[in-house]
Amino acid sequence: MTLRHFTAPAWTPTKRNVMSVLSHGRRCGTLSVVLGMLGCGGGGTTSPPMQSAMLRFTSSPPTSVDHNRPYAYTPTISNNGTTAVTFSVTGPPWLRIDSLQGSLSGIAGWDNADRAFAVRFTATNGVQTAVQNFQVAVSRGEIICDQGFVPVAESPYVLPFAVNQTVRVSQGNCFAAGGHNLTFAYDFALEIGDTVRAARAGMVIIVNESFLDTDRASGRENNVFVQHADGTVVRYTHLTTNGALVEVGDRVIQGQAIGLSGNSGATGGFPHLHFAVYRAPGNFTRKYSLPVTFRNAEGPLSQLGEPRTNQSYRALPFVPDGR
Repeated sequence: MTLRHFTAPAWTPTKRNVMSVLSHGRRCGTLSVVLGMLGCGGGGTTSPPMQSAMLRFTSSPPTSVDHNRPYAYTPTISNNGTTAVTFSVTGPPWLRIDSLQGSLSGIAGWDNADRAFAVRFTATNGVQTAVQNFQVAVSRGEIICDQGFVPVAESPYVLPFAVNQTVRVSQGNCFAAGGHNLTFAYDFALEIGDTVRAARAGMVIIVNESFLDTDRASGRENNVFVQHADGTVVRYTHLTTNGALVEVGDRVIQGQAIGLSGNSGATGGFPHLHFAVYRAPGNFTRKYSLPVTFRNAEGPLSQLGEPRTNQSYRALPFVPDGR
């Protein structure tokens, strides 16, 4: 590049003058080299080169979800519009990504509840890369009343009363008008003294039998708890006084007599057997309850295979198993 001789009166490149050059582009010569501007002349305006638009995330992700509810996030991206954007994610294995659509989805599951997971969401258009870092906190959610039921023929459970006996279900799963709201549990309308039988083989881990049938206080129910090979626990509740037929540590087989039904505790004054299955010993609250079907129940089942409130069921003969 040849420098043209600058013959104008002495001029000092003050801030004001430099800004004038940048704005109007009318001064040339030596100053054009100082400013790094080419093509000066002809009175035209010289502008600095335009920078391409930055690739960036313009949306915020959900940062919490219940363990049994779907997580979903489809981000919005600011792009220059000339190239396609693809996505990738680094995070927990329960999250899946559509790399072309950029949608992130998944269900955390029970084992991931009460934890927080770091997620790194990356978008690229081949030239630029944008990164979004965040955490997803997974809470232990309420049960979903119409999910998780095992097909009747595959159920490891049988009805907890004698073969050929017919019993009405006074409350079924998630019965909103009673004590089973958002709970997997059945109330079988057994009379005081009726025999309660093991719905599944296992080991007795808790026995209470000292409360009276006239005691209506919540928490003062007589119980037998049986744990199964997979760690789940059945709670047989509202037994009569001294109505346990087993001791802690006993192993029981499916169909074995384990107690006598009663009216102890918060029964509402109506004798019955409260039957509920839980994930593991140590927490017998509704969020830990599990859906149950019975492979020997004869009667009008729901589409999910569960016995229904105010319907009666006969216990059919069955072959015991050790599940």
